[in-house]
Formats: sequence, structure tokens, C-alpha cells
Amino acid sequence: MNIDGAVRVAIVEDDPAQLALASKTLSAAGMQVVGAWETGRAALAGLADGGIDVVVIDLQLPDLPGTELMRRIGRRKQAPAFVVLTVHDERATALKALQAGASGYLLKGDLEDLPKAVRVAASGGSHIAPAIARYLLEEIRGLKEAPRSNDQAEVRNDLTKRETEVLSLLAKGLTYEDAARVLGISVGTVQSHVKSLYRKLEVSSKAEAAAEAVRRGLD
Repeated sequence: MNIDGAVRVAIVEDDPAQLALASKTLSAAGMQVVGAWETGRAALAGLADGGIDVVVIDLQLPDLPGTELMRRIGRRKQAPAFVVLTVHDERATALKALQAGASGYLLKGDLEDLPKAVRVAASGGSHIAPAIARYLLEEIRGLKEAPRSNDQAEVRNDLTKRETEVLSLLAKGLTYEDAARVLGISVGTVQSHVKSLYRKLEVSSKAEAAAEAVRRGLD
């Protein structure tokens, strides 16, 4: 961020009208739009010097898929966070984007939520459109019950179903607020589950809990 605290954001969108609208929306919310490109390759060149907090990316660009663009930028030092802004609400497309590094996923019909999604991404969290959050929950509930090792079996048996859901969401980068929205429970209830998780997993931070979830195959 700048010294005045303004989030520095860039936009990659091949529709000029949509690009202008997104830029206007973010600027009106007090953010500094420092780059706007209509192709992935132009964005790669424009982002070469860094200095960006968040990049808003359309998935369907004329030269590079948005997922590939995120992977390429994400390999750089001090890579920005990514927020996808797209018309695609398909499960496979959304999960692929999140796996490619997206911290946020919004549909273009939810443009009013873009400033919030960008701020959350800039602070290290995730803001996911409700329809996409539902896919995440379904993905979590579809986790295979068969343990990969005796150690994992013990942990899976020790955690409640709800604790496993919370842990999986945290491992995917969601904030407590987003996890509460996905699961349909209060933030306070999420925090209670997290305290129990910390005790059972013998960790003391969200980052450690997420890392432990990945190690044990609960991500």
C-alpha cells in the first residue's frame, strides 16, 4: 500500500466498458488504480516493476487464460494478490481459478462488492461470491473419509465434522467472516471451533492450523 494507506490495484479486462466501470468503482472507493490492460501479455509487461497490492483479473482474456496469468505473476517476488472478476460461475472454473492463486472470486453482476474483495485480498484474506462459496462447501463435504495414514485417521476421528469444515476453509485462505458465511453460522461459533482446533492440533495460529491441514490432507 502507499504511505497514505491507499490500496494500489491493477485491472486486466478485455472489455473496455467493463474495464472502465471496474476502474471507476475502485477509484470511487478510495483505491489507487495504477494499471489497466486489455490483454494478459500487456499486464505481464506492465506489472514487471511490481508495486501492486492486488490485480483484478478476468478469466477469459484474448491471449492468455486468466489462470495462466495468475500463475506467471504469482511466481515473481512480492507477487500481488489476485481477485477474479468474471461471468463464469461454473464449479470447475471457480475451483481452477482458486487453485491458480486467486484470493477472491466475484461475478460481474456483483461489481458493488469489488472494493471489499480487493481490500480483503490486500490484507491477506479471501472474499468469495456466495455461489462460489457454496461450491467450496460442497467440495469440503465431499472429502474422502478414508485416511491416508494412521496419524491422519486419528486426527480425522478426533475432529468433529464442523471442525473439519472450518479447518478446510481456513486452509483455503478464507477469513473467519467468509467461513461463517459459507457454513451459515456466526463468526463467534467459527472462533469457538478454531480454539478447539488449535488445542487438538497443538498449534497457536491460523497459519499453523492451515499448514497442519495441508500436511494431514484436510485442505
